Amino acid sequence: MNLSFNNKGIFLNRKRSLEIERLKQYLEKVRQFKIDQNNKRIFYAINTRWAIRKKQELDMRIKNLLIENNDDTNNKAEADTNANALVINKENNSLALVPSIASTQLINVPSVGIVVAHYNEDLSWLSLVKYKCRVISKFGLRKETPPNKGNEASSYLQYIINNYDALDDYTIFVHGHRTAWHHHQNMDEKINRLQFSRPYYNINDGGLNYLTRIPEWNKMRYMLPPVALIFGKFISLKHVKFRNSAQFYVHKNNILRHPKEIYQKLYDYLMNSRESSYWTGRVFEYLWHIIFTGDIHDVE
Repeated sequence: MNLSFNNKGIFLNRKRSLEIERLKQYLEKVRQFKIDQNNKRIFYAINTRWAIRKKQELDMRIKNLLIENNDDTNNKAEADTNANALVINKENNSLALVPSIASTQLINVPSVGIVVAHYNEDLSWLSLVKYKCRVISKFGLRKETPPNKGNEASSYLQYIINNYDALDDYTIFVHGHRTAWHHHQNMDEKINRLQFSRPYYNINDGGLNYLTRIPEWNKMRYMLPPVALIFGKFISLKHVKFRNSAQFYVHKNNILRHPKEIYQKLYDYLMNSRESSYWTGRVFEYLWHIIFTGDIHDVE
């Protein structure tokens, strides 16, 4: 009896020890999570006055890097920098500090720039891409309040409006996350392998969908036509085919097919709409290929 009791006691002690160890591991994960979240808040909580004082210095360092990379007499050189790109939204003084491009090598393609629609994603992956990056950040801004409306669509339009006369040959518009269900590769790997063989191309994975087959069809059938009329297009909605998730590259000539005022009107629609960003963002997800190509069928 004593032997049986002792064995049982040993078993219970071991079980209790395992439970205590698991609890310690869980508490450590919670502690680390809180530390990570606090670091993120510290990272983005930048004093506005300090940021403005440093902006000119940082911009000059980045500009020198880009000039060095584009120097035809030094086309084999590698440029490294530890500077950070400071993105300032002048309308609301929102700030984001973004890792700069390091070890960028010259490539034999037209000028290419990346525009990242950012909210709270980890942007460290941008250091792995070989093109210059511009981040439109809505970090810390109240949702459904201008300018934080329309999801990535308003960020894309804001960039086009502000840079209409200084666009790169190709602009890649992407979300802030590195991985997602709608692209199998890491986004930096996908971007670095792009060939730019088309004037417009949605870089997400998956085939094309008919607009009439999506769950949101009953809502979209009323929301899409007024927006399409802004850029002068009457659309036969039943024949529209699109690729989802609104990440693509586009040639500047395809952007310039519309005057700047049209993009301003599209942006104003997003800011003034009473519909939530869930719906207005999707309107543009289904229309980008039509806006930039005029074709109701996205590229297969």
